[in-house]
Amino acid sequence: RSSSSELKHGKRQHQQQQQQRQGRNGPHTPTMQANLNVSNSSSGGADRRSVGSSASNVSSQNQKTRGNQIPPRFQNENRRQKKEDVTPPRQQRPQNAPQGYSQQRNKSATNNANTPRANDTHSEVSSNAGSELSEQVQATSTQLPDEYVPLNQAFPVQHLDTPTREDVIICWWISPHQFYTHLKSRLPEFERFMREIQLFYKKKSLQQLQLKVGSYVIARYRKENLLYRARILACNHMLRKYKVQFVDIGNQYTVTSEDIWQVEKRFATLPVMAYLCSFSGIVSNFDHLYIIDRMEKYLPAGATLNCEYIEREQEMYYVNVKLNGVSLKETLKSEGIITEVAPELRLSLLAGQQIRVKITYVKDIQNFKLQVEGLPEHVQLLSSYDDLRYVKSNPAVAVNFKQFYEGKSCVVNIKDVNDNKVILLRPLVPLLKEDVTSFICQQPVVLERFEARVVHVASAYRVFVHTIAMEAKMIELLNEMFEYYEHNGTPLGTFEPEQICAAHGSDGNWYRARITPHVTKDVIEVHYIDYGNTEKLSEKKFKNSGEKILPQSQLFRD
Repeated sequence: RSSSSELKHGKRQHQQQQQQRQGRNGPHTPTMQANLNVSNSSSGGADRRSVGSSASNVSSQNQKTRGNQIPPRFQNENRRQKKEDVTPPRQQRPQNAPQGYSQQRNKSATNNANTPRANDTHSEVSSNAGSELSEQVQATSTQLPDEYVPLNQAFPVQHLDTPTREDVIICWWISPHQFYTHLKSRLPEFERFMREIQLFYKKKSLQQLQLKVGSYVIARYRKENLLYRARILACNHMLRKYKVQFVDIGNQYTVTSEDIWQVEKRFATLPVMAYLCSFSGIVSNFDHLYIIDRMEKYLPAGATLNCEYIEREQEMYYVNVKLNGVSLKETLKSEGIITEVAPELRLSLLAGQQIRVKITYVKDIQNFKLQVEGLPEHVQLLSSYDDLRYVKSNPAVAVNFKQFYEGKSCVVNIKDVNDNKVILLRPLVPLLKEDVTSFICQQPVVLERFEARVVHVASAYRVFVHTIAMEAKMIELLNEMFEYYEHNGTPLGTFEPEQICAAHGSDGNWYRARITPHVTKDVIEVHYIDYGNTEKLSEKKFKNSGEKILPQSQLFRD
């Protein structure tokens, strides 16, 4: 027995000696550090100092060894890199980065998800709410069983009577075309309501819910660690991620299934607190994120605004906001942030149209400006290429976009106009291909109502009109064509369907025309693109169309 115990004791002593040698000569490991701590705790003060000094000596010796291994000409570069690592370069905004500005939120705290917001009215709504309210909520919970409302039950909306004036705070600013306001008179009620939500759901377990787009839920905003009422905008069930809009604030956020609860009945009756607002008769001159980064200058945190709710269209209120008696709209206009246009202008009508535009300025393929026929030349509309996935997979296209398109006219298909009035489009021809100059588009429609004259009735349900604003241009075009084609121009040699040409009508005038598929021997049917009617003519009535008349839009509306 004594020999075996001595052998074991010898092995332990050998292992301890080996560990001490490794501690002096090799890198520290967590196990070795733990052994050092144990030995220090059982040793005297002198032993602690000796171990600490030996560790520092080892560290300094290793640093000197590594420093000696780096050639002198690279040591300065190494120090420079270490300094640069302290301040990392600015990166693009992550998916959940703030996409708006709020008067109620401290901007510096916005960038720190773990720091409470000092100037946030809602930051007072926390889990350590008053004991009196906590007791009330707990008493209510014991008296009444939890009763959850269906996921498809919408939160009530209490519309404002217009026109009216209210003191407000802008709780979420996205762009001059959409921002959300809180009535100051209702803020105390909202704060109490928010405290109750936090206390009620504080100890609630996760729920298995059948979520879909349009579901109304309670969701956690992790940047503030607060719960808000929300509506689901998009679902990714595979990743268990959901894009929601917090209806009482206006902002959007991506949450997981662990951040979502069903709405209890007591939290389903309060009308939605945030009112969606916009300025009328304006277009933005900059991307909305550019404007967001500068809104603190125009909307100081906590400042009370006076808002005139002028009129409402569905859920949108057109307003005039004043700060210290000065119109915010006029301030943004004087700063060049927005441009004022006719109040009746509706850019959303462009969605689905195929029009000819002039690209006046290109920052990149996702941010450029264009002019549209019928609008003043100083009005330039923000635009973006529609297919972002294609752009990301073809970086060369994005690089050459500015050089190829800036200053050019081209035909585009407008896919959509988003909520910030940015036009999402694609050129008629593939990217970086020359435009079809012979393609003639219809005149853009940007007004809901306009004066017009009927020029052709195709049926009881279909008429063609000239806008009164374009009549002078139509007369000018007819005069130019008559003077040119009456004595010039070459006869048309081929007659193909959809071919554009100049046709000599039965009334003696020359018109822009498109050959229809109904072509017979010696008789050609044409469609007068500026009037809408058709006519059959002989072959000698046609001439080649000149480049001068081609780029113009059709002057009729169908």
